[in-house]
Amino acid sequence: MANAHEVEILLFEDNLSDINLTLRALKKRNLVNQVQVVKDAAAVEFLFGSDEKPETRAFRPPEVILLDLKLREVDGLKV
Repeated sequence: MANAHEVEILLFEDNLSDINLTLRALKKRNLVNQVQVVKDAAAVEFLFGSDEKPETRAFRPPEVILLDLKLREVDGLKV
């Protein structure tokens, strides 16, 4: 996992099988970009931080976001 300031690809996914499948597909295509996996409600906090913990905010927005639209805790469309 990368530090927030190194993230190039941000994967919002709550299903471990789908996470592994996605990472395996990226690796198979020789994509060596830094990938950060974030689950559920942590997705919003990762992108925007929180008032209580501003250090959680990403230093630089990711280049690409792969977003599960059916997250359990947060509607992917709302993210």
